[in-house]
Amino acid sequence: MSIVEIQNVSITYHRKSTPTVANVDASFEAGTITALVGPNGAGKSTLLKSVADVVDFDGEVMIDGAPLRSYSRREKVKQVAFVAQHGNANSELLARQVVELSRMASKGPFARQTDEDHEAISHAVEHADVAHLMDRTWNTLSGGEQQRVQLARAISQSAKVLLLDEPTNHLDIHHQFRLMGQLRHLATDHNVCVIVAMHDLGLASRYCDQIVLLEDGELVKSGAPHEVFTPERLMSVFGIDAEITTVGGHLDLAVNSAVPNWKHHHEPKEGLAH
Repeated sequence: MSIVEIQNVSITYHRKSTPTVANVDASFEAGTITALVGPNGAGKSTLLKSVADVVDFDGEVMIDGAPLRSYSRREKVKQVAFVAQHGNANSELLARQVVELSRMASKGPFARQTDEDHEAISHAVEHADVAHLMDRTWNTLSGGEQQRVQLARAISQSAKVLLLDEPTNHLDIHHQFRLMGQLRHLATDHNVCVIVAMHDLGLASRYCDQIVLLEDGELVKSGAPHEVFTPERLMSVFGIDAEITTVGGHLDLAVNSAVPNWKHHHEPKEGLAH
């Protein structure tokens, strides 16, 4: 059973005449990783934000069988954790405090941390490999370090759904692969539904169970990586000449070149793959 269902979701930002996301349907299961991919302006981050309930949208987002908008703020924190592309934590806070605040979001303003809170925070800090950063202030952290602390914050919520917007953007290649491995562990071993908006098609094809391909705010195709990533579709949507092989059980996507004189054409929309 799907834990997240996006039903006919459309999003139009103020003063825009055309929707950024138009009539998208998609479903996401617990214990899996899904990548939202597409060219710049495809609507990846915007669609992700609808599941985080941080943008206004038409249609419905269902979380664990109930409308997202029916949850109270405290209930929502237990369901969904969101790692934004750019962290906005107070620059004077210690990294440790940034992580701890996630546990307080589902409690009253004067609640004390419980043993369960301490255990969740400790697990998150260890899992995200940020113990050495905990006593530093936020404004002394690099972009990549901030991203990893934000991941620890999200993990400590112990939510059923983890959303990440371009999480590898500020990371070096070692930490990109390490992050995706950490997400794989959360999905496989803790049954978390992980949804990631990302540009790196290679990482998406290697680590993700499902790909949701967007173009101009519309769903082109969703399904397993080998169903979505074909040379013809990659050329049409992204303007790249790519070879696709299977290595060690994983799809390997090698880009040979950008297609000369490529002009963007709309890929026929195939709807939701089952």
